[in-house]
Amino acid sequence: MGKEGCQVEPTEEKASRGPARRPRMSEAFALLATAFLLGIVVQHGLAWFGLSSYRSPRNLAVTTGLVVFAAGVAAGWRRRWFRLLASTAFAVPAIVFLTCLSILGTLILQDQPEHVLQGAYGPALVVIDGLFLDDMFHSLGFATVHGLFASGLAMTLALNRKLNIRRAGVMGAHLGILILLAGVAMGAIWGVKGRLNLHTGQSADRFTVDLPGGESAAYPLGFTLQLDDFQLVHYETRNHLEVYDLSTGEPKRLATGLLAPGDESLASFGVRVEGYWPDHYRETVVEPLGMSGAAGATVEVSSPPGRLAAMLARTGTTGNQEQQWVFDDGDPRGGVLSLERGTLHYFWDETRARRFLETVSSAKPSSPHRIVAGEHTFEVSVGEEYPLPGSPYRVEVVRAFNDFIIDPVAHEPANRSTRPNNPAIEVVVKGADGREAGRAWLFARFPSFRHSGEDSVATNLRYEYSDTSNRPEVVAIIAGESSRIWTSLGESPSSWRSFDVGQELRIDRTPLVIQAMHGSVRRTYRNATRSDTANNPVALIRVGGKAEPILLGHGKPLFLDNGNALVMTPEKGGGAVKDYLSTVSVFQDGDRILTRTIEVNDPLEFAGFHVYQTDYRPDDPTFSGFQIVRDPGLWIVYLGFIVTALGVSCSLLLPSLLERKRVLPGVSQGEKP
Repeated sequence: MGKEGCQVEPTEEKASRGPARRPRMSEAFALLATAFLLGIVVQHGLAWFGLSSYRSPRNLAVTTGLVVFAAGVAAGWRRRWFRLLASTAFAVPAIVFLTCLSILGTLILQDQPEHVLQGAYGPALVVIDGLFLDDMFHSLGFATVHGLFASGLAMTLALNRKLNIRRAGVMGAHLGILILLAGVAMGAIWGVKGRLNLHTGQSADRFTVDLPGGESAAYPLGFTLQLDDFQLVHYETRNHLEVYDLSTGEPKRLATGLLAPGDESLASFGVRVEGYWPDHYRETVVEPLGMSGAAGATVEVSSPPGRLAAMLARTGTTGNQEQQWVFDDGDPRGGVLSLERGTLHYFWDETRARRFLETVSSAKPSSPHRIVAGEHTFEVSVGEEYPLPGSPYRVEVVRAFNDFIIDPVAHEPANRSTRPNNPAIEVVVKGADGREAGRAWLFARFPSFRHSGEDSVATNLRYEYSDTSNRPEVVAIIAGESSRIWTSLGESPSSWRSFDVGQELRIDRTPLVIQAMHGSVRRTYRNATRSDTANNPVALIRVGGKAEPILLGHGKPLFLDNGNALVMTPEKGGGAVKDYLSTVSVFQDGDRILTRTIEVNDPLEFAGFHVYQTDYRPDDPTFSGFQIVRDPGLWIVYLGFIVTALGVSCSLLLPSLLERKRVLPGVSQGEKP
């Protein structure tokens, strides 16, 4: 046949060749494997010629996938390729191929330093490294397979078939997958993921992003994120009793019992539980013996030997009040109650109260700061100058801090707290002419540390801190028998005045209410619990053969007969970390925009970023680790899922529903209309 005889119409050509050969899965697997290996070769080639880093950036992988997708769509103009890419024989191998690659990318460590991979895989690292299996989802091989799969979906949508409900559903399902892949590509190109570590009180406007090759870079947030508070939530600790045999070298558990009053599950060992308090404390029980103090009341003035007087006082504001018994047992200082600015002393009889007032010095307590210069030690105060013995110099204390720290924001010295955890002073040494000859910071806890000039005279000084002279100031004295009070702070002058039981007395900034006063009481104690949480679990155990029950606490063994021991232990998993919460604030242009608490699987969403709670440190209760993610393609991915679900539902459910509606009323299921 001549050349012209080959130019026939498509229908004639089809008739002359017979039925078209159906695509085979082996051809699809061969095509996918070839595309994967070709992508790997191209990636190695780009790295060889220095056109790309050895670890391909995600943008290059996405670009490769789009190019392969376009090439697959272009190849679909030829009938042979169209039949292959649009067939089930290609779709099934493509899904299997992508699934296998995804599993490998999940099982093999991804984007880790060379030494980590070498230690994990040894000689097998040659194959893993050569196929980029340690960076699977950014490799060009994975991108080419994805591109071919997407082109096959596009070919399926282009099939010239009769459009009906079922066909529309199938097209919608395929279209949804294409939309999903497009969203993934958007996230890979324009998305970013990094980490941010903060301590309580710290803030940051940038986070760290890991780059290929083990490098990292700072990425701007566009706002400031501040960690206000961090909290660990633990599972409730449940305790039980266990009996161990200690007669052998290794302790052997014999039995387990419940912590419930009356429980006799350990009766065979002579053990019976008579009481249990999860958060144990000794509650004070006061029983008045008939003498009370109140304004105008008649009370017994004489004091029998050994008599115990008591006062019930409530301090603090509403919602933050504390009730406390104060006892006068004859001590020269009376009963002591700590207030915000000093101490209150309670006496039953006014004679002893006035005698104690006479012993209270009105002078200010001596300074806790001392400077040691050679063999001389002298007290110093802030703002004062002192001569240095044996030299023409004078020293001035410029500043003093109880708990010295460099403020991370202001970069200036500051107090972390009011407690003397890290006492420090700044001193200036002046010459005879009054000019500065040296300046230094002196630390009481670290006497060898210096922060001064090399030739400064201040380097020869040493600083000592002593809080023994800085005792709490006596700010109030109460005489119970006459209901009179003396105060040195607040509204009242420094003199005695009467008050009524139940009247609010404000001592400086501390509200104080005397609820009751008794000249003679009996004081006893009983076991009680503050809460149902096992903060301080204690059980009352009756052991056979012993006259009195025994209080058993956590971790303290009680030795029984026959070499056995009884211990209280937590159940497995008790006290483990259940959740960790971070309270954060967002600032823009110095203004606080919002404050909220985030936890695992409940991120903060702001300005296109998702801030996830991801890490904590058991040894550092102020530390919190976050993962920062921006994925602009996320909503496209969600849209793809929705379209796919609607398409599948349309293809499977709607045809059946419509078929039921076609059945005429009154016609049985087995009859035809």
